[in-house]
Amino acid sequence: MPVFEALAALLLLLGIMKNLQLGLLIIIFSAGLAHGGSFGETDQPVAGHESPDCRQCHLKSSSAGAELAAASNNCLSCHSTMASSKNRGLGFHGNQAQDRCLQCHSYHQPEMITTTRGTIDLGSLAQVNEGHCLSCHDGKGSLNLLSEAHLAAATLYHEQASSLKGISPSQGCLNCHSNNTATAWQLAYDGDVLEFSEHATHPFEVEVIPGQGSYAHRIRREIDPRIPLFEQTIQCQTCHQLTAETPDLILAFDEATDLCLGCHQFREKPATQPDQQLAVAVSR
Repeated sequence: MPVFEALAALLLLLGIMKNLQLGLLIIIFSAGLAHGGSFGETDQPVAGHESPDCRQCHLKSSSAGAELAAASNNCLSCHSTMASSKNRGLGFHGNQAQDRCLQCHSYHQPEMITTTRGTIDLGSLAQVNEGHCLSCHDGKGSLNLLSEAHLAAATLYHEQASSLKGISPSQGCLNCHSNNTATAWQLAYDGDVLEFSEHATHPFEVEVIPGQGSYAHRIRREIDPRIPLFEQTIQCQTCHQLTAETPDLILAFDEATDLCLGCHQFREKPATQPDQQLAVAVSR
């Protein structure tokens, strides 16, 4: 009986070892599939910027320009939404961006954007109100229309974007245009910069509530959709467009008073015309 018990114990031990070996082989094989697809093959990079396939961009073309153009086409094969915007002429990339993605974007550092006015770290744009960007990049006008002063400001907006966190789009404008405060931004441009007192201008940073108010201060129940609001507030960018071809960079409308009437619903007396009452309201 002891002999048979010893033999049974030996067979049991061999069975356990066999199972362990089989399990170990399964683990190693699975790891091999995850790493390279199968044994004996080269690594297959996964899609995305984390594991690039160098051949997607570095095509050994005859010229750097041709390689850059071909690589940019590969960008759009993944960024299909951006490709659609470009093809349809929508937004900044559809109207103002260059045809070659890699002139501004870096595959190896996708969070960085290189422009003619400084480098932007997209990570620094967290908690930055998009109204700051829409001052120039609203897709309505050409960036070629920006003044020298606003081009200088663009460099500040791009390279010091983190300083815009938590402040309104209007406060970004007032970094240069306020005569009530002094900022380092006002020293970035050597030419003349228009400065004004924010206490003597149209109200800004206030919530626009349709149907509120009376007479010249009454707000329409339906705001003209061409007039942008920012989180339902009026900001400098609500009425001003830095790429506009109008005096004082005011949003372009067919009639001078259409911008005002897009928000305000005047309740004039029978003998008073809207334009006349507007003049009275503005002169106050």
